[in-house]
Amino acid sequence: MIEFTVINIQGIGAWTTVGFYIELGDPRRFDNTSQLAAFFGVNPTFKQNGDGKYKSKMSKQGSVRMRSTLYLMAHNLFMQNEYFKNLYAKYRSTGKSHRSTIGILMHKILRIAWGMMKSNTEFNPKIDIKNQDKNKESKKAKNPISKKSRLLQELTLEAPISKRNRKKRKAMLEPQSSTKDENMRSEHSQLQT
Repeated sequence: MIEFTVINIQGIGAWTTVGFYIELGDPRRFDNTSQLAAFFGVNPTFKQNGDGKYKSKMSKQGSVRMRSTLYLMAHNLFMQNEYFKNLYAKYRSTGKSHRSTIGILMHKILRIAWGMMKSNTEFNPKIDIKNQDKNKESKKAKNPISKKSRLLQELTLEAPISKRNRKKRKAMLEPQSSTKDENMRSEHSQLQT
C-alpha cells in the first residue's frame, strides 16, 4: 500500500492536490526528478545547430492534465506563497518572460512534491535552498574552468568547431589589411606613376 504525503503548501488547494496525485500515480516508478520531469513533459528541450542553442522550450511530451495541474499550482503559489513569489521575482529579474518563469516554477513544484512524497516530509523552503546550494557546489566541482578564464583564452582554429564558427574565427584572427588590399594599393600606385 502506498502512503501519500499531503502536499501542504500555502497556495495549493485540496482538489488540486488530488488531481496531482491521480496524474502522478505511484511515485516509486521514477528513479529521479529528471525522469519525472521528462515523463510529464516539463523538461526543457533545445532547438540547436552546430553553432549554438537558438531556442529553449518545454518539451510538452506527456500528460496535458498534469501540466495543467502544475500550471494551476505554479500560478497560485507565485500569487499566494512568499517563497514562490521571491522565486518568481528572481527569474523575472534575469529577463525571463512570465510564461517561461511559470514553466520553471512548474518544474520546481513537481520536483518539490516528489521529494516531499519520497522523504515523507512537509514542505520546508530551507531544504530547497540547501539543495540549490548543493547543486551550485557540484556544478563548480564538475567545471573548474570559469567563464572569465575561457574569455581570456587565446583564440585558435584548432578546436572542433563548425564551418560557420571557423569563418568567424578566421576573420577575427586575420589582420585588418589583407594581401589583396596591399596588391591593389601597389597596382594603384604603379598606375599613378
